[in-house]
This record gives sequence, structure tokens and C-alpha cells, in this order.
Amino acid sequence: MKIKKFLIFFLISIFTFVETPQAQPLPIATTYTQGIYNMTLYTGNYITGKLITPNKPLTVIAIDSNGNQKTFLKFDIPNENVKLGPVQEGDILVLVGTGEISFSPL
Repeated sequence: MKIKKFLIFFLISIFTFVETPQAQPLPIATTYTQGIYNMTLYTGNYITGKLITPNKPLTVIAIDSNGNQKTFLKFDIPNENVKLGPVQEGDILVLVGTGEISFSPL
């Protein structure tokens, strides 16, 4: 009888007090159209950009917090992954064109 009580108590304590590791969710790509965007969502990470609309080019201009141009890219080919440098605090992306682009953390 004591063993049965001990096993029940032991099983309850294992399920109550032991932390099970949780899987991290996969990063979700975010789609952007023409406009000016503050990239604080990706601060400190490298990001990849991919044009998702065929026959609709898009130009991406990355500007740092000091107003200096970091990157100037023209996306013409759909589904081509392009790696953009690390996004820092205060970086701004300017998107010009009719297409849509998807950014996701690397």
C-alpha cells in the first residue's frame, strides 16, 4: 500500500514540477508592399527578402539610423532569396514598386 501511494505521489510530482522543453515556433515571413517601414521587428538579425509577385519588380532601399544608405536592391526575379545585412535599431526600409516582398529572419 505504501508503494502504491509513493508511486502516485511521485507521478503527480513529476508532471507538476518538471518543466518540459517547448519547441520554438518557426519564424513567420511578413509580406510588405510599397511604403516606408521601421524594421524594429528584426533588430539584430540578418533577414532574407524574396519577391513573391511575378512580373512586378520592387526596389528596396535600407537606410540606417544616421540617414546613410546601407543597401539598394532591385528585385526582378520571383522567389529568389536575397540576404540583407543585420538590421539595427532605427533602420528604415523604403520599398518602391508594384510588387510584394516577403522578409523573414535568417
